[in-house]
Amino acid sequence: MPETIHDLQEASIKIWMLTGDKLETAENIGLSCRLIQHDMLVWRISNKQDVKEVCSLKKAREND
Repeated sequence: MPETIHDLQEASIKIWMLTGDKLETAENIGLSCRLIQHDMLVWRISNKQDVKEVCSLKKAREND
């Protein structure tokens, strides 16, 4: 499975990981299957306020 995820990322396909687990558990799973790499920017979204902040940051980055 890590190889498949890697191939999708190499093809510039965006992959999202949605889970009901604790943030730490989800991140560990993402690292173990190589969905997340240590040099990646990871947004941890766990409530509505986090969603608003991430959307604002994403908009600001797109406008730069």
